[in-house]
Amino acid sequence: MLVLAACSDDAADVSPVEDANEGNAEPEDVAEGGEIRIAMGALPPVLDPVQYNTPPNNFVQDMLFSTLTKVNSTGDEVVIEPYLAESWEHVDDLVWEFYLQKGLEFPNGEPLDAEAVVWSTEFVLDPDSNKAMASRINTIEKIEAVDETTVRITTTDADPLLPSRMGALAIMPPGDFKKRGEEEFLSDPIGTGPFAVEEFVPGQRLVVVPNEHSAGPTPNLDSMEFEVIPESGSRISALRAGDVDVVHRLPTEQIESVEGDGYQVVGQVESGTYNLTMVQEDGPLADPQVRRALQYAIDRETINDRILAGLGETASQLVNPGFTGYCEDIEPLPYDPERAREMLADAGYPDGFEVDMQASRGFLVNDDTLAEAVAGYLTEVGVKVNLDIMEYGPFLDAFYDPAQRTGLYAWRVSANPFLDADLSMSFWLSEDPVHRAPYSNKQYDDLFLEARQELDEDRRQELLCDATEVLLEDAPVLIMLHLPDVWAMTDEIANFQIEAYGVPVFHDVGLSQ
Repeated sequence: MLVLAACSDDAADVSPVEDANEGNAEPEDVAEGGEIRIAMGALPPVLDPVQYNTPPNNFVQDMLFSTLTKVNSTGDEVVIEPYLAESWEHVDDLVWEFYLQKGLEFPNGEPLDAEAVVWSTEFVLDPDSNKAMASRINTIEKIEAVDETTVRITTTDADPLLPSRMGALAIMPPGDFKKRGEEEFLSDPIGTGPFAVEEFVPGQRLVVVPNEHSAGPTPNLDSMEFEVIPESGSRISALRAGDVDVVHRLPTEQIESVEGDGYQVVGQVESGTYNLTMVQEDGPLADPQVRRALQYAIDRETINDRILAGLGETASQLVNPGFTGYCEDIEPLPYDPERAREMLADAGYPDGFEVDMQASRGFLVNDDTLAEAVAGYLTEVGVKVNLDIMEYGPFLDAFYDPAQRTGLYAWRVSANPFLDADLSMSFWLSEDPVHRAPYSNKQYDDLFLEARQELDEDRRQELLCDATEVLLEDAPVLIMLHLPDVWAMTDEIANFQIEAYGVPVFHDVGLSQ
């Protein structure tokens, strides 16, 4: 196991990384056309826009599909922008109307109209579809097409986030989906995003080209090829050999070396939180006292400085600073291993205990090293950790299926696509249908669900913070860090910017003139 020494004052001395947030830069002039190759640690197993919504999965939605709205951040506030919907109106507490662009078509000639929006929404909400995105829009009670370009949505209760929620829902062509069936459609989908699929080999490669039926911007490039290279060292080698032009998840310890070789390095702190699910129905982790003890076992600052080169942020809660639901008065817990040992002893485990832990490789920046460090810190307080570093597919299966998940499960909970605490905190509801952790607290449920339908922003913030306090006291999740997302690329790549929710603005990317 990896055990880190406490950091020195100069531990985080690294070359500055260019902030790639779109809101902070004007697009550059680029050459017309061209092709680029991008090395990824992982790609989604299927091109399903309504199952997953975190990088790299939401790359698919952004590139291939479009949504009614688009949620982004200016750096000072979260903004909701028009996309397929030109505008929308809050008719009353429970009713919203969205007014679509006119004359939109899918690549097969099907109209992208109100009926397509209704079908896409009802498909996701249908329990038989078994789509994770259903939990993002489950406040919808009824959706109907008023006319070709007007969609009326009625919610079960007041929902101030509905325009944001519709930024999560990809609109699909109902006719083509039904004709080909779900499996064939998701292997070669069509949509109205900036790009279309030219080739897809699951687990290996995705090639996209400009979509003539884009409902939004037109890409600068003629094509982009995404290649899966799980090992970070192999991705860097491919960049240096000229086999790829861009690398995702650049390990932070490689930043100085890569920049010194003349490559560009850009990145930002992700809109999400690295954490451990650590609750079980029986055994040590069923005891809140044990879970609270483990909160003090992790030296978050040293992990950030030593493994993330100081580019991340220590986390005190499930949502980033600046997003709705972030509670200013809650600070990260201190590193106090002696207190952790005492609390474990008081809970009946003076000699610690043994537990299995799962973590990913190539999904998050330095994810295998992060997991080794966490396991090392837990070992130091007497918890023997059997660590399983998993490839992306099996790791994702374990996220959704508690039967495949071990006592400790390291992952990143995302604030995407709302940039709000709603999604991050919903995983800990008693009846959460997605992560399905064995955790239940009626007080937490009541506070969170009341916040979900509260229209007054100040009162909603207060309720979310009260719910956060309950969650931290029960400690079913060990909250650690907001991770950096770092990319490296040749100096020929221009205009590489990243949305606040973590997806590069691929349609703006081009080659230098």
